[in-house]
Amino acid sequence: MQEYKVVMVFKDANNKNRSMQFSDIRPDVTQAEANAAMDTILAANIFKPDGVNLVAKV
Repeated sequence: MQEYKVVMVFKDANNKNRSMQFSDIRPDVTQAEANAAMDTILAANIFKPDGVNLVAKV
């Protein structure tokens, strides 16, 4: 069985790239859906790796 993953890369407030990986996603997820999810993550401001805000998509 093939496993599907998506990796989302963000820039944090210190200009460092930060990535999130999601497994077991639908095989037909589109780029537009992934971008919308990234926008939602940024707007919610709930992930702060090492206490630093995510500020942009890469």
